[in-house]
Amino acid sequence: MELQIVAMGGGGFATEPENLLLEQYVLSLSRNRIKPRVCFLPTASGDSENYIERFYTSFGKLDAVPSHLPLFGLTVRDIRAFLLEQDVIYIGGGNNDSEAGRRPAYHHLVVNGALPSGYAADDGVGLHFFGTQLAQIVSSRVDARAYEVRLSDLELIETELLPRYLGQ
Repeated sequence: MELQIVAMGGGGFATEPENLLLEQYVLSLSRNRIKPRVCFLPTASGDSENYIERFYTSFGKLDAVPSHLPLFGLTVRDIRAFLLEQDVIYIGGGNNDSEAGRRPAYHHLVVNGALPSGYAADDGVGLHFFGTQLAQIVSSRVDARAYEVRLSDLELIETELLPRYLGQ
């Protein structure tokens, strides 16, 4: 089975517990469509208990078997075996485009060659990759967008990409 990654711009259960469209989409991709096992890695938030609680509350509403793997208070001896038992690994936290300086900082890094061309996503947008190829863009918000950011002849070009809205 080819590796699939859904990179989200932000939002999701952490900020919109009433809007679980992206989480439902991710679960639908699982090879185990009946009660997929989903493991949350909350390390970017310092294994925040509140964040973990929101994960269990949200995924408890979905047809899934939630678990989490705290890396600060590690209790699992064989991490690799534990993760391979999961159908979905949900990694929380990170930087997202809703922060005021994030977009200009990304543009600057691409222009200066510190980062390669790539993609950016608004909160509520998921970039679904098969391997390294972007296969689909989905959104839990009607007005959210994704962007391709690249250099062409030393000029930064940002192209708006319209996601498929998951609500209808």
